[in-house]
Amino acid sequence: MLDLAHEILDFLLAAGIDVVILTKGQIPDRTLDLLLRYPDRVSMQIGITTLDEGLSKMFKPNAATPRARLEQLDRLIVGGLATRARLDPTIPGATDDTEGLDRLFAALGAAGIDYVAAGFLFLRPRILHTLYADVNDKRLLWRILTTYEDSERLDIRAGKSTTTALPTMVRKESFTRIREIAGRHSIDVAVCACKNPDIATGTCGIGGATPTRALAQKPSQRLLM
Repeated sequence: MLDLAHEILDFLLAAGIDVVILTKGQIPDRTLDLLLRYPDRVSMQIGITTLDEGLSKMFKPNAATPRARLEQLDRLIVGGLATRARLDPTIPGATDDTEGLDRLFAALGAAGIDYVAAGFLFLRPRILHTLYADVNDKRLLWRILTTYEDSERLDIRAGKSTTTALPTMVRKESFTRIREIAGRHSIDVAVCACKNPDIATGTCGIGGATPTRALAQKPSQRLLM
């Protein structure tokens, strides 16, 4: 599958077609080398929500380690690619503590990141099943689930569906706190508006941008007051 993905990227880039990539996985070295040959045609987002190796493995067992993702971010930025980080989904009660976020933003800033997009976990039946199956620490599971005690159904733009989300005020206050922490490290934060249409407008850039403009122009987005 990785070989097929590499060949597709090679074909698209050689044909002069811009590509947008969002991943939490380990990008093979030869694919990184390929992307770095086309810095004007590639827009990248790397998902990373914690530096805690244990939490990362628990919630995303098949994804790249936090260290590997930081190394990929650094390599992409040094190579001149339009590159951003994505804190989505941030998991309340697990990956949203102030100390952990401060360490994460410090590491992202050191890697050259000045812009991230953020979103919180939605609770769907399949996600609940996964949490019960994978989170062996029952105190941690309790902390996560209790944050959704006053949850609400939210209409989201993605797929024109509804989902169980944190209460509006909880999300708004949490995003404000995340922005304050990120600001200490000169990082701007955009809230994913398609997942938070009640509190945000504009775009978090998940669909990318014309790569030649992406570094010079950040997506237009604001948090509703």
